[in-house]
Amino acid sequence: MFYLPGLLLISLTTFPSLLGPTFNLGVLKAGLLGLMPTGAGFIKPIVNVFGAKQFHPVVQSSLIEPYVSDAHSNMIISKLDSFYIQSKSNFLYILCYYFST
Repeated sequence: MFYLPGLLLISLTTFPSLLGPTFNLGVLKAGLLGLMPTGAGFIKPIVNVFGAKQFHPVVQSSLIEPYVSDAHSNMIISKLDSFYIQSKSNFLYILCYYFST
């Protein structure tokens, strides 16, 4: 609900003059510091709980721990992949600009 709109706002700031004649720092702050972290905070705990509930707590108890480990590993790998892709699309430059001002 919040994560994708935040990501969209951050992505729109990578195109110069799309949101106005000057760099729109307010939109970047809203997406980067508001919507995206809020959405990530809602999504991540729910994914693990719903995923672990697919296993029977007594019969399949040995499968719950590997599932949670694999889920966290996949989240970390996907974060690294997305960071690499975003850095190639000039996203890193915008972050450096934001934190230098």
